[in-house]
Amino acid sequence: MLIAFRAVTISFKSNYCHLSLLLLLRNGITPNIPQLNTLNGQDPIIIAHRGASGSLPENTLAGFRLALEQGADFIEIDYVMTKDGVPIVRHEPLLNKTTNILDRPEFSDRKTTKIIDGVEVTGFFAEDFILKEIKTLRARQPRPERSDEFDDLYEIPTMAEVIRLVKDFAVETNQQVGIVHELKHNSYFDSIGLNVEEAVARVLIEEEFTNPEQNIIQTFEIAPLICLDREIMPEAGIDLPLHQLTGAATEDCSPGFSFPYDIVDNFSNPDFTPEDARAVYGDLVDIIDLDAETGYGDLLVLPEFYQFVSTYAEAINPWKNTILLRESLEEPFDGDGDGNTEIRTQLTGEVFSLIELAHDAGLLVHVYTLRDEERYLTLNPDSTVQTPEQEAEDLFRLGADGLIGDFPETINLVRDRSFS
Repeated sequence: MLIAFRAVTISFKSNYCHLSLLLLLRNGITPNIPQLNTLNGQDPIIIAHRGASGSLPENTLAGFRLALEQGADFIEIDYVMTKDGVPIVRHEPLLNKTTNILDRPEFSDRKTTKIIDGVEVTGFFAEDFILKEIKTLRARQPRPERSDEFDDLYEIPTMAEVIRLVKDFAVETNQQVGIVHELKHNSYFDSIGLNVEEAVARVLIEEEFTNPEQNIIQTFEIAPLICLDREIMPEAGIDLPLHQLTGAATEDCSPGFSFPYDIVDNFSNPDFTPEDARAVYGDLVDIIDLDAETGYGDLLVLPEFYQFVSTYAEAINPWKNTILLRESLEEPFDGDGDGNTEIRTQLTGEVFSLIELAHDAGLLVHVYTLRDEERYLTLNPDSTVQTPEQEAEDLFRLGADGLIGDFPETINLVRDRSFS
């Protein structure tokens, strides 16, 4: 696969275009962007990644509320499953870093080791607790560079509770805001009898929150979205926008981020026949020879892949590094003069034409994840620091239909200056 992947990388680079125009237009002041390059010429949207997660612990009701107050059009929330089948809001089933579970000795017997998306993980997992037990835990900030002053203040919310918060905010402010529902580790949860797609559809109906303008469902896996489009949503009587997330276009990241894990899981199964593959993936089997090592990089270079995605989804949502290409620095750089060298990459000055390929297929593009802290920034080709504002501006110029970030207020300021 390594040789094949290198060939894909060459093909990938053949679709680059230069960022020189962006760099020439930048003069230290964010200018008005005269022509929108979004899919339909519409203003781009702002999606708050796990809420205002740069300011408050991620995936908490307080963080979601703050994000909406800061101008987010949608809040993006992650679902994992409890033992009793309730979708709760955590980024991953492992609870060690995002809750105070390690300080709860009464749960010490729940510690275990599991294989999730091909990775061995040891700790405490949401699916081993019923909701009543989850509700005794409190949220914590998992990122060491961010403040822990709000640790242990907030409960772990359910999907239903977030929907009610959004409804209440809309009534209070007379603003229509929405939710991006991200379904985590679909294949894993399905393997233990906790289908997250079906559970999410059920809660949307129970909470009477099925307006297509207020809901987006996204996941990194492919088969679950196809199933939602063709089976689960029609049977439930709902029709909501589906977005295909894509991860790293290189194979130096975790399996669940560099590869659609449903493909890895299915094609690792010796009983998964060619007939099964066609039944699950349809025409995708004619576009590329699928196998357990098919990664996002193999798919994203193919214009036909975007056309295929358009048969079940309305958008493709890529990692920002897939578009604004960068390379590692030989030595880390201190961007803010505080003595800590935290910037480790530099833009090459080239851009992969993912947005153009997606728009040609009629797909929206929402790019993730924008963060303000120095360690998440990069250098421009001229070795100046690309500020968070400049990063958002660059992606807006390229035609991103939405940006997903931890600091929605920053993105909102850029949008206001650029498109007002």
